[in-house]
Order: sequence, then C-alpha cells, then structure tokens
Amino acid sequence: MSEAATIPLECIRIHSTGDQGREYYYVHPQQLTKADYRGIIAYGAIDGDVKNANGYIYLRNTTTFDAYDSIALVSPSAPANTLFPTVPIPHTPYERNAGKRLKRIHQSLISDFVAYLEGVPHFPIGVPIPDALTHEYVRIGCDGDGNCTNRYPAVEELIATALLFISHSRLHTSKSMKRLEGLEHVVSPSYALQCQPHTALTKLQPPRLPHYPAQFRPDEERDANDTGDFRYTGCLNRRTAFRFVRNLPKYMAMLGMATASTVKLLLHHMHSHFIPPLQPDGPLDWNELCHPFRYKDIFDKSPRALLERVGHGGESTNHWVPHLRYVITCHCQIHQLLELYETFFHSLGLRGLVDIFSEISLNTFAEDHPNILTTDEAIYFTAAYDLFLHEHNFHIARELLGLISLPFPHAWDLMLLQQVIVDEIAPPSHITIYDSDYEEDEDEEVDKENMV
Repeated sequence: MSEAATIPLECIRIHSTGDQGREYYYVHPQQLTKADYRGIIAYGAIDGDVKNANGYIYLRNTTTFDAYDSIALVSPSAPANTLFPTVPIPHTPYERNAGKRLKRIHQSLISDFVAYLEGVPHFPIGVPIPDALTHEYVRIGCDGDGNCTNRYPAVEELIATALLFISHSRLHTSKSMKRLEGLEHVVSPSYALQCQPHTALTKLQPPRLPHYPAQFRPDEERDANDTGDFRYTGCLNRRTAFRFVRNLPKYMAMLGMATASTVKLLLHHMHSHFIPPLQPDGPLDWNELCHPFRYKDIFDKSPRALLERVGHGGESTNHWVPHLRYVITCHCQIHQLLELYETFFHSLGLRGLVDIFSEISLNTFAEDHPNILTTDEAIYFTAAYDLFLHEHNFHIARELLGLISLPFPHAWDLMLLQQVIVDEIAPPSHITIYDSDYEEDEDEEVDKENMV
C-alpha cells in the first residue's frame, strides 16, 4: 500500500437538505491507486461520455461514510476535492424475502461489480449503468451550465441489493454481525409474518441480512487448520466460525431435511382431517402407549383419573385425547431433531448451542410458538433460527421458521394433555440454551447470602 493511502481522509460537513434526503461533504484529495482505497458505492455520469451517457457504478474513496448506510451521487471523473451528495441506502424487496430470486439484470450487474472491485481490467472506471435502470429518475439539481444531476431509484435499489449478496474488503464499514442493534426486529419470527401476511405458513421465507465482514481481534484463538486469510461475514468468534464454515456442508442437508420432515409431521397431525378417524371414547391401549414401559410403571392413577384431569370424560371432551398416539410421536421427533442440532454444535468443539448463546445475544423471545413445543424447545429453535440468519444460511433458517410458526388448534387441550400425560410417557428434552452451570453457581451464591 502506498504511503498516501495511510493518510486519514478528512471530511467537512457543509450542509444537508432534508427534502431530498441529501447531505453534502467536502473531501480532501487523496493520491490513491484503485487497489489501495476503500469507500462507498457511488454512481454518476461523465460529462461528454458518448459511449455510456448513463454513467457508472463505482467505488468512491472515503473512510468517513459507511458503505452499508450511504450511496454517493457523483461522476467517476469528478476530482476528489469536489462536493458530492450522499443518499441513504434504500430498502429492497430482497431484504424481506430471502427466497426471492434475483432478476437477471441484477445478477449480471452484481457479478460485474464484484469483478470491478477485484480490479478486473475490463472495468477500469466502474460498471456501466444499462438503459433499463434509467427509465425512471428524480432530478435533484442543475448547475449554471445546464448540467443536471439525476437520481435513479432502480440503480439505488440495485446497489442496496448487491450489499445483501456480497461482501468485499474494499467496502468501508464499521458494522459487524456481532452488533446488530438495529436488526433485532428483523430476526424475530414475527417479522416474516408481517412481511408476508398472505403467505401460507409452510411457505414463509426468512429475511436476508447484509454481509457485514467479520472483525476479528488479533489475539483470538484459531483452529489449528486456520492458517491463512479467512473471509467471513457471520457473528461467531474466529475459531468457532472457521469450524462452522468447514463443518456445516457435512450437516446442512441432514439438518435441513430433518427440520423440514418435522414440520411436515407436525403439519400433518395438527389438522384432524389428515389423521385416521378415531372415536372420542374409543379404547386406548395404555401399555402400548407407554412402551417400552408398562402403564403402572409410569402412572399411579387410573386411566380414567388421568382423562378426567385433562378434561376428557362425561360431557367434556379433550380434542387431543383421541390423537394421543400422534402427539407422542411428534414429541419424539422433536427430541430427535434437538439432538441432531446439538450433534452439529458438538462437532464445532462446543457443549452445544449454549456456548454460542453465552457469547452472542441471540433472540429468545419465542412469541406465539406452537404448543406442541415446550417453552425451552421453542426458545432453542428461535435462537437457532436467529443464528442461521446471522450466518446467512437461509435454507435451514427457512425450515426453522416454519417449525416455530405453526399454530396448533385447541391449545389449552393440548397443553393439559402434554403436562399430565405426554411429558410422563415421553419426558421433554433437557437441552437448553441456558448455561446450567452458571445458574447453579447463581443459586449457590443466593444460598450463601441467605445463610449469612
């Protein structure tokens, strides 16, 4: 890197105009080569450029603005010591729906822009803006010579979209996936429901988060195989991140298919018209339900007493009693799915998701979760959904979103049945994201204080 590249880039605020959302700055000149500088994405036309009158998308040198916050409106040929306006990064449909496929023109231009950032000679100035993105524009001013500056919403949407799919060392940012104060609402399962209110729950798509580059500390522990440059845009510490990226391909298909299968099983049993008809007062083979144990090994009350406790008997009917066998099957499947996720986290050298949660603030607000899940299970899958969103694995996140969004009917009947009968036959898993050692230490401290 040249010596000039180490000079701090100064920036003096001139004024701002709220009507167009523009802010003007005066930037001191820098003698930097293309490979040296970092900055924000800009676009603009070169006066007299007959070959491409629409202008170019390129990188504007600055270390004051954040590439994920602002777009510069200025010609690539404008000197560094000129005024240039910036506009905030707009919203794009792709950030609300990770399943939305890129338009062909977006895919092509994003690929070209990555090539430009990499220094491919084919793009010496920047990526030419095609006519298709300039049909709609907003004029924001003209100079004394009649040269006008326009804003192109389609170009700005393209830039915002690109930042959801790419990350590059030349894009200047101070943001990190570990600090997402402004995105807590996005990783909530309810956000997907709000963005796609008319979509079937089984077809909900998670949002897409920006690819902020990770900012590792020099003294962070590394995996023994992590010996080179490690490009990463997630939220984990370096050693766990390296193992996560290395091991996930081995588990991804299994995790995705197992979660999708669990969702389909729950969906099948939450609608009674999918289930073979059973008489509400039909006989139940309790020993078969309790297999491999016998009924009397688990319960000390008669079957009739149990049914009365769950509101099934006489004139009252518990909707889920005739489907008790299916409810137990669903519980066993959920337990196996939890074990599978924990197996993946064990492969990273962790005790489980609990170790990641102890370092990173993951969402644990399991709002309106399906009653077939216990509170701890719902919190676990909600935190896992948040983690896989952070790690940009939208395929697994999509299946987890479906799992924690399914509404089970007759919730009160189901809760009673689970607490009184199902949890005794198929006890809930003890897997949790909360550190039990920490909680035990806290309890010991409280006991000591009470003794004093």
